[in-house]
Amino acid sequence: FFPFRLAGLLPRLIIKEASSTKIGEHVYKVNLILENVGALPTYIMKHALDIGSTKPAIASIKLADGMKLISGDNFIKFHLEGYLNKDLTEQRRERLNNCDKNKVTFSWLVRTEESGKIKLKVQSQKAGSIKTVLNLSADIS
Repeated sequence: FFPFRLAGLLPRLIIKEASSTKIGEHVYKVNLILENVGALPTYIMKHALDIGSTKPAIASIKLADGMKLISGDNFIKFHLEGYLNKDLTEQRRERLNNCDKNKVTFSWLVRTEESGKIKLKVQSQKAGSIKTVLNLSADIS
């Protein structure tokens, strides 16, 4: 029973949203919203983070041929808190203000004159990996 309960507390990343929006001629904004739905953070214990024994998660974007990344990094390192990220010694007001430490949004700007696929991937040492593909439909005149 205990191993199953413990497994339910482990970090688990999900994609809340992956989208692309045209913001100019041949320019698209790509958004990726991630959430750790596990109770524990992606680094499991603060001490592991302090001594550098845990690697950060990595969000990556891979563009189709003919696309160019004009803003944002190909690889972004990060950690996310779990849903039990509240420090109970803080004032209630401060705890409410910190409730989204288990979510993060990454954005990129992409230039393309052709339709194609964008691959988004997230890899975490402790929370596994997830990926999705966005189909970018460029306006071809």
